[in-house]
Amino acid sequence: MSVQCVVQAMFSSGMRESREMEIPVPSIRIPVFLALLEYLYNDTVSTTMTAEMAIELYAAADMYGLDRLKDLCESIVQKGLVVENAAYLLQAADELQALRLRDISMRFIVRHFDYVTKTEGFQLLSRELILETLQNR
Repeated sequence: MSVQCVVQAMFSSGMRESREMEIPVPSIRIPVFLALLEYLYNDTVSTTMTAEMAIELYAAADMYGLDRLKDLCESIVQKGLVVENAAYLLQAADELQALRLRDISMRFIVRHFDYVTKTEGFQLLSRELILETLQNR
């Protein structure tokens, strides 16, 4: 389904959004929403977007069924994956059930285990993900 179809369906299908003057956008930060609008209007995303913002945009794309945007976000996350954000991205990918991103992040952490484990993000990982990284070592 194209972007236009998703948005058109939202506003013309009898859904609540088609009758409201305001459309609630739950749990999306303003910069992420602006990036979503940029994609909807221009079919592009910023080339300077951080991996952290891309994972948030991925969540929004998933919420609205925008598969091409999800693919673009995956690419940005993969290119922006570094020691400092690897654990955060793994946790986010796990919560979003973004299997490809989860696998990419997990492999990165296993390869750079000694460095990633020293980050604050690693300390904040769920117990299950910490155990899984240890098992994959």
